[in-house]
Amino acid sequence: MAAMRRPEIETAARRMAEVVTTVGDADLDRATPCTDYTVAALLDHIDGCVTAFTAAGTKTQDPEQAPPGPGSASNLRADWKTAVPEGLTALVAAWRPDDA
Repeated sequence: MAAMRRPEIETAARRMAEVVTTVGDADLDRATPCTDYTVAALLDHIDGCVTAFTAAGTKTQDPEQAPPGPGSASNLRADWKTAVPEGLTALVAAWRPDDA
């Protein structure tokens, strides 16, 4: 399978990963421009979307699995600081093949 560059996905994923790495634990309870989300809830939502879009790109979606819902600070994984950027790298790779 040929690899296709999708610069729009690569650029967005790289920038998002850069933002995530600047977030500290003390920032997690802070507000975001979306009044329904704290930083932690937004990170959880992003993590869920990254997982869903990676599965879509690799065509490994579980039809029984619900789409990502609103984020929740209580659902934010403990390893978010590394897992979200790693997930973004996987998302880019998932969408490289021409048939993604």
